[in-house]
Amino acid sequence: MKNIFYPRYFAGATTPSGFDSRFSELYDTEKGELCYILKGGPGTGKSTLMKRLCAEGSTSGDSPEVFLCSSDPDSLDAVRFPRSGTVIADGTAPHVMEPTAPGISEQLVNLGEYFDLGILASERENILSLMRENALLHARVRRYVTAAGTLLDDIFTLRSAATDTSKAALFGDGLAARLLRPENKKGRAVTRYLTAVTPKGVLFLADTVSHVCPDAVIIDDPCGAASSVLLEAVAKRALSFGCDVILCPSPFSSKFRLEQVIVPSQRKAFTVSDRYRRITSERRTLHAARFTKERELIPHRSRIDFDRKTAARLLSTASDILGQANAVHRELEKYYIAAMDFSKNEKFFEAIRKRIILSPGRE
Repeated sequence: MKNIFYPRYFAGATTPSGFDSRFSELYDTEKGELCYILKGGPGTGKSTLMKRLCAEGSTSGDSPEVFLCSSDPDSLDAVRFPRSGTVIADGTAPHVMEPTAPGISEQLVNLGEYFDLGILASERENILSLMRENALLHARVRRYVTAAGTLLDDIFTLRSAATDTSKAALFGDGLAARLLRPENKKGRAVTRYLTAVTPKGVLFLADTVSHVCPDAVIIDDPCGAASSVLLEAVAKRALSFGCDVILCPSPFSSKFRLEQVIVPSQRKAFTVSDRYRRITSERRTLHAARFTKERELIPHRSRIDFDRKTAARLLSTASDILGQANAVHRELEKYYIAAMDFSKNEKFFEAIRKRIILSPGRE
């Protein structure tokens, strides 16, 4: 995957409400798209298969979209090929997927059938011990993210009280009406994440915005009180115009709070810029202060400062714990790799490769 850029997203993220999985939105049943759901333990080659298929798709002209694993951004959770209408996704925990229309919309692929069960049985206690340790670490991550989310929600509440949300919504609607053009179809919204807590810290995939939408509107907003309302209005107008939109919410909020709205067909993006999501460019920038009565926030400055700093420490700790969980996962993978017959994966790889390359394409 070197030297080639693929639009990158997260199909799920750890949030204050637990792991939010959006894997079912990666494919559209009504358009005849098909999702191959990969089952099997760690170390069965799921991510490696997806990376190989990305290379195949690129050479055939089917520009893939990749979905990173928030627990290990160097691994893939899914890959989508728009032209062939094909998705390959990891259907194991925490983003368990099951077919809704087997053989029509989804096809199960059990990589676990290539295990040497005798080898796994001989390491049973070690494997189960690592699985328990990994689960405990991920539970700790969720608690830290929840705590951080509570503090960031407190800032949001304070700033919302000082924000003219009606003005922000009206501005957002007018902005979308000026910058977007109507399309002669029904618009569809899908949800993906561009931000997630990872072992590498809070990771924002800013290059996806730059690559997919060179014409972006950046909203400078320290907590999202104005921008979330503005972006909701943008999304509503875009859908009324028949545009397909990608909605990217905050992974830190207990409520659905938008941070980005992307309209791929028109190469337009509307994105918040704050301490976690920084985009530096000469693109047009809006300042949320125009919708905010900053004087009303003066009595709350020390509280906001405490909330922000404490939330940052909590998220940093969550990232460190994810790093520990990732190390445990790597140890777990070693047992499964030793028991896996990877030559059997080639049959599946060739079948998907032909679908990607030989597909006539979809409009």
